[in-house]
Amino acid sequence: MRWWRQAMREPAVNGGVGLARGRRVVIGPTSSRFRFEPLSAENRTAWLAAAAQCTYAPAAALEASLIDLQLQQGQAAGNVLIFREGLREPVALLPGELITRGGRFAGLRGLVSRTGGLLLTACGLSDAADVREFAWRTLVRSYYPDALRLDYVEIRTAPKMAIEQPASVFRMIPFDYGYVDLNTILYADLSGELLVKFKPKVRREVLRGLQALEDLHLLRGQEPALLRQLSSLEAEKAAELGVARTPDAHFARVLASPLYQSFVAADHRPLAAVIVSLHDGMATLQYNASTPEGKRRFINKGLLVRAMLDCQQGGARSFVLGNGREDARYGQTSARDVDVAQVTFFKRSLSTHEALCCRFFYPLSAKAQVALGVLQWSSRWGGVATWRDAE
Repeated sequence: MRWWRQAMREPAVNGGVGLARGRRVVIGPTSSRFRFEPLSAENRTAWLAAAAQCTYAPAAALEASLIDLQLQQGQAAGNVLIFREGLREPVALLPGELITRGGRFAGLRGLVSRTGGLLLTACGLSDAADVREFAWRTLVRSYYPDALRLDYVEIRTAPKMAIEQPASVFRMIPFDYGYVDLNTILYADLSGELLVKFKPKVRREVLRGLQALEDLHLLRGQEPALLRQLSSLEAEKAAELGVARTPDAHFARVLASPLYQSFVAADHRPLAAVIVSLHDGMATLQYNASTPEGKRRFINKGLLVRAMLDCQQGGARSFVLGNGREDARYGQTSARDVDVAQVTFFKRSLSTHEALCCRFFYPLSAKAQVALGVLQWSSRWGGVATWRDAE
């Protein structure tokens, strides 16, 4: 316990004793080569610069308006910058959203890293193993449970890492054991001719959709009418599924961001919409909606393939459509369950490849350990859906 007594004598928050919510927090045995800082207005610029260096960072880690929103709402403490002593720029980031679960697991507080865990900059790649060890000892074992009072950590595989560097996924996970939820990522390979990669029936449907688009008004980019059309489609979609609608403020933020591309097909009203993100050769479907008419005329498929082709011209190598195992996790007893199955079927029809991805859970408290144990040994995998619905 010599390291613990030494840490008690050190004044710094990172690597010693600090204050969090009015009490002392002891940070465990870590290398003096590194320190960390929670995201703040003062290091916001450093965060965005570091995220831009990480080739597999998803759009959520790069979006300045989303970072600013988290700072304004006081929800930024789960985002951490890791520095190497002597360097002013961070060598790694660990993005995380603070959530409190409801439903069956009500009251559990967690940190969900939807962006893949540790994001290493060019300077941090050579220190990947040491950064991972630092994050384990300092963040997972001390900062999260002691300063943030969290019950668990959840990290989801970054799509680009799962597709292009699956052997390196372990470097992004700052713990060696826990619970794993297996899933897959559906994606389309954008190299070469895209349409010939689809099955004949799907190819015919896509061609019909592309032909229908020629007679419609295609809105894209930052056209003023886009927000109104997206809002209208989302209201119809939410009413059909009986779920809360995505607020207009979200669409306004997306439309203002250079990280996203938006497409809406409309005649006298919107029929289908697609929003994608594009970063360093990886395009990702962020939003998709369609009216019954849009589905019947295959406008939804034609518009999505049109977005794929645009991303291909913009330098994208892969187009991520979403997870491939969602249809097996729901009981299909409600409108939302049926929609999940239909959406997964739709995405699978337009994918050309499927890659393994995972969600990694590490319990920080006894109640999280029990909850994840129940989830693991549940007789029906609907327990996974219950966990997700409680977010």
